Amino acid sequence: LEAELIDSNHEKCVSARERIEQLLTFVRPALQELEEWDEVYEITQKVLKHGTSAARQREIYQRTKSFEKVMEFVIQETAKATVLKTALS
Repeated sequence: LEAELIDSNHEKCVSARERIEQLLTFVRPALQELEEWDEVYEITQKVLKHGTSAARQREIYQRTKSFEKVMEFVIQETAKATVLKTALS
């Protein structure tokens, strides 16, 4: 999310965050029609705010130099997602 992506409409590089916002604007009408907009928007905003799991894993490794700490994080995140998914079912 920190890199630049190509904005093919304007033939220039833009931040990944900017390009994601452009793509959301583009797909919003279709997602609203399918009643999926709220979920996609919420997930996208969460990722933009907190970063990807991969980025958090790299940060943990850089800070601790421990693959064990990275795996603890992955297990915790997986457990939280599983509990949330079960609660929503």
